[in-house]
Amino acid sequence: MKSFMSLNRFEAFSDRVFAIAMTLLVIEIKVPDLSEATASTAINTLIHTVPHILSYITSFLVIGVLWLNHNALFHLLKRVDRTVLTINLVLLMCIAFIPFPTAAIGEYGSLQPIVMFYGLTLSLTGIVYNVLLFYAVRQYLWGHQRSRSAFHLSGFSLEY
Repeated sequence: MKSFMSLNRFEAFSDRVFAIAMTLLVIEIKVPDLSEATASTAINTLIHTVPHILSYITSFLVIGVLWLNHNALFHLLKRVDRTVLTINLVLLMCIAFIPFPTAAIGEYGSLQPIVMFYGLTLSLTGIVYNVLLFYAVRQYLWGHQRSRSAFHLSGFSLEY
């Protein structure tokens, strides 16, 4: 017998982790000390923050897209079992980790190992999301014609 959790509680917890991860991204963008800067040195100093801002924007958009897809998927479900909870917990762990490689690539983006670390983190997050997606589709939506139609209309494809 499988145990199930309330979908509202599940979604609320997941939404909070997504929101916290997105918020943590901006913390790594430090305001430079411009108290004694001239106009030209202020501009040069602010230009040096551009890599941090770009890494923030990139990671914010990645997490945002994951959140949108997560919401679309779980909008179609009525309940979740322990396996979904476990896979989702691993996904949330990956998402909560994204601010670390984001800070690293903002600071050391010219170093290939850092770029690879960032890419591997996002790749692992994508893989875990797909495991969650495939499990949920096969467990709860596959074979239910009405659910399959709703799933397809929501922008997801049932085949790769």
